[in-house]
Amino acid sequence: MTLAFIREHEAAGNVADTFADIKTTMRISTVNLIWRHLATNPPALEYAWARARPLYDSPNLKRSVARFGQALDDALPVLPRLPAAVLPALGITNVATLAATLDTYNRGNAYNLITLLALIEPPTTTAAGDAEGSDLFRRPCTPVPDVPELDELDENTRALVLALNTLGTDGDDGGIVATLYKHAAHWPGYLGLAWSQLAPLAATGDLQRTIRETEHIGRLAARSLAGDRRNVEAPDAVHAAATDAINRFVRYAISRMVPIGQILRQSLPA
Repeated sequence: MTLAFIREHEAAGNVADTFADIKTTMRISTVNLIWRHLATNPPALEYAWARARPLYDSPNLKRSVARFGQALDDALPVLPRLPAAVLPALGITNVATLAATLDTYNRGNAYNLITLLALIEPPTTTAAGDAEGSDLFRRPCTPVPDVPELDELDENTRALVLALNTLGTDGDDGGIVATLYKHAAHWPGYLGLAWSQLAPLAATGDLQRTIRETEHIGRLAARSLAGDRRNVEAPDAVHAAATDAINRFVRYAISRMVPIGQILRQSLPA
């Protein structure tokens, strides 16, 4: 069963205001799926964002993300960089837009992973310290198109999105279809190429190991930020709904798509 979510153009009232604040605060152009899912329960959305928002003003955030980026860089499998002629041969001429789309998700997913884990991990008294992060979480410099949803895709493209979505899941995707794959459906040929790059990593188990390692180092990095989260009162049901959604996305989606997005981005032609 596919997870419920609110499309950005459907948002209204406080949900629309929260979406706008998320995009402004995180400096992203697309609201990540975790927040659009939480929007199906507006009190849970407002509660989770009220707790997470102060983390973006914390000096520990950049250091925590940089530390995470360093460790992730060491954990990632490295794919051969694609020759420049490959993407045009697949009919992809706007490579900068494709790269910006990957950058949008890589940046948003990394910051979401660290800040969301900071809401549920125990704080550590150890300071994050200084870290020179790799250039993994670059800010996109080219506008990206809107996200097409599954019901807007043709049969073959939809099948490719769903096939990609199985990679690294061990058969259970938690009902979450990664938005990155839907966004990349603007370039159907690229979906096929991504499958050919990622499927061998999944077959050997390297992709699954990298996903588990991503969650582990994310939790460690988040603990130095957890002390900066805001304490917000909420009914038990609202707290439980937000916490369940965070745990579900960390396990089934964000920890999976952070390394996958980076693997694909780093293989693009220079």
